[in-house]
Amino acid sequence: MTAGCPRCGSTDCASNAFPNMPIVKIANGVIAERPPNWLRDTLSQLMLWLAITAANKVRPPIKCNYCGNVFG
Repeated sequence: MTAGCPRCGSTDCASNAFPNMPIVKIANGVIAERPPNWLRDTLSQLMLWLAITAANKVRPPIKCNYCGNVFG
């Protein structure tokens, strides 16, 4: 990151996003095998993916590793 923290001026900043699984990986898991509850598992994984994606859209994108300030 080249931008510094507005609170402390540190340039030690990182992404504040939650890690998320690519949607392609969820789809490939469904195609590869069909366990007994495949539909329920697929829907729950899709709901989780949607929730994490929505949370990442709302959260500030950058976090300072020095003071913990979130900004963006």
